[in-house]
Amino acid sequence: MGSPYLRKCVALGQGGIIGDTPSQSFQNNSAFFVDTGTQYARLWADWPTLQPSSDPNLLGVKPGPFDILDSQVQAANAIGISPVITIWRCPTWASGVTTNEPGTNKPPQRHTPAAVDANSPYIKFVGHLLTRYAGAAWSGSQGTALAIELCNEPNYEMWPLYTSTGSDNISCVVAQMISNAQAKHDGLGLSFPLLFAPGTSDSTANSASVMPYNTFTSNLLGILMDTLAFRPGNWIGWSHHNYNDIEGGLWGASRTQVVRSKLIAKGWTGTSGAPGEQPPLIYLTEGGARLNAIPPPATTNQAVAILTARDRLKNYADGNGVAMFSNYLFYSSPTFDSGLRDPFVSMTGGAARPAYTSVWKPMPSW
Repeated sequence: MGSPYLRKCVALGQGGIIGDTPSQSFQNNSAFFVDTGTQYARLWADWPTLQPSSDPNLLGVKPGPFDILDSQVQAANAIGISPVITIWRCPTWASGVTTNEPGTNKPPQRHTPAAVDANSPYIKFVGHLLTRYAGAAWSGSQGTALAIELCNEPNYEMWPLYTSTGSDNISCVVAQMISNAQAKHDGLGLSFPLLFAPGTSDSTANSASVMPYNTFTSNLLGILMDTLAFRPGNWIGWSHHNYNDIEGGLWGASRTQVVRSKLIAKGWTGTSGAPGEQPPLIYLTEGGARLNAIPPPATTNQAVAILTARDRLKNYADGNGVAMFSNYLFYSSPTFDSGLRDPFVSMTGGAARPAYTSVWKPMPSW
């Protein structure tokens, strides 16, 4: 029981790509990946930054908007790190929306694309990322990625979650994203990068701004597998975030296994992984123990929470089918304090926390 191959990943912050937090760039964290033996890095393909206008020529021009992501992928590859590249936000030219969502105040860049069909700008952007980071498999590649993740926490970040009549909108959009992205991937004849989706937030909150993870997962799978008759190929993996599983400690119920049970019930297969792994596989592309969500002493209990979560994944049924275990951030964020190190602010700080030295660094990875 448990996961035989638990791939260790650190997700860096979006600021390393959009440029407002240089401490979150891969180059400023590369030494920590080496020091801790972390083999996977989660980076961000911020669509508004990388394609600020609808001009398709921007995707290929060098120097150009992609230089910052190219440089980080190449820096990771140079030391043997395989990135997971997550598509984040939507440019206003691709959504047609320029104002915040009424009621929730979510910004326009969090709106879903106006279209996600096979010929849409979104799917063309997915296709560009697949070829750009296909390594030797594609002429003109700018590096090699393990996977392109199609979205980030759509049930929490994106909008609108519901139609004007109150029915589920976000699951319909994400289902089409997944189906059409797989068709694009297959049409390119690629094996790698893989596709990961949907990067679900594990929140159980239920409001106009958040759809509970279990509701979203059920609805999404129903639309994919029943309505669209989608059948996942060998190159697509289910991704999920697991903050609450980590913060729940030894006795908390596993939300990850709730998701996996839904995958099994709907016949989701996807990536097969390595010999001995138990499909359907789940890639935990973001997680951690937020200091404001655990009892004091917070940095000590952060280490305990991460160690306990890993033990559950490796040695108990909680880990069945789990293929990747991630922590969000090395350098922590003052506004989202889950990092393995203190925040790096104004050239000061950044000291290692117990979670870094006594848990993450000695933790083996496959």
